[in-house]
Amino acid sequence: MLNCPSFTPAFACLGGGAIGFSVMARFAYLDLEAALITRSQIYSQHVTSQSVVSVRTFDSQWHFYPRPLSDFGSRSLKLVFVAVQTYNLESALARLARSLAPGTVVVSLCNGKCDDILRRFQESHPHLHVRLGIVFYNSTAHGTDYQCSEGRLVWGALSQEDSFTTCEESLCRLQHKNSQLSIEGEEGPFQITRQIIELYQKKWIFNTTVNSVSAAFEIHNVQDILRKHKEEFDRTFHEAFQLATTMWGELSFTYDATKKLAGRTLIQLGDAEVSMHRHLREGKQTESAFLAGCAAAYPGPEFSWLKHLHQKITSQEFQANLPVS
Repeated sequence: MLNCPSFTPAFACLGGGAIGFSVMARFAYLDLEAALITRSQIYSQHVTSQSVVSVRTFDSQWHFYPRPLSDFGSRSLKLVFVAVQTYNLESALARLARSLAPGTVVVSLCNGKCDDILRRFQESHPHLHVRLGIVFYNSTAHGTDYQCSEGRLVWGALSQEDSFTTCEESLCRLQHKNSQLSIEGEEGPFQITRQIIELYQKKWIFNTTVNSVSAAFEIHNVQDILRKHKEEFDRTFHEAFQLATTMWGELSFTYDATKKLAGRTLIQLGDAEVSMHRHLREGKQTESAFLAGCAAAYPGPEFSWLKHLHQKITSQEFQANLPVS
């Protein structure tokens, strides 16, 4: 996984955060070479050949060395995961696109609402295959290192008419070296699906509910959301579901089933820290503008609770002298 000028991988991940490093661990698990691309020139100036991040998952531990895009032949890339904060997605895609060969697959793994950003990018870059992706696992930081659960990483095409590439299908058939995994229906390091829009919308409702409640009310552990803030959870979920219906039209899944799934997911996460709470605790900007903040597009009393939560979160960002979401 050490990048050098002669390093010509077929796979890469842009973004050296919790999600980015866990993506790299999946490539390592499959014995595949991949490049971890730094997100900015400023960040890369602080990275040396001795800089290393350790990631533990799949009952193993791997070490990764972030590198700027200029360190390897990016024209060799066939698939790139983009694991940046949603507010950085548009600019990150624009910078990345300049160095990619036609036919490269670009998969976004943002937590916030990003489908409109990706559709605009696809329209202006028809020579690339732009994908919408989501992750279903927890990644906990320990200093500069990470502990990641296994979970799911799944993506799909923005349009049902867009076929998956041979590269995508081959990657998703790999469970581990010399083994096969069906493309859908089983848990593997990488998965593709035709139902990505439904999964993405469900995940957005979950992220909006859990992240907003955790950050606005300073709740560290996921399990405390249901144990101590059930009323706030219920109210936030209700408005998040209604906002999703307003933004995307009639949904293909029901309110009750989605809420039950959200509750089960919270129980499974146990005492994990919610990412938006961690960002505020560490003095980092949040993605609230692309979660509860989406309600700001609808003036008047509609979605007043989500607007209230978004204001509480942005007030904390302001007090920490962070760029307001």
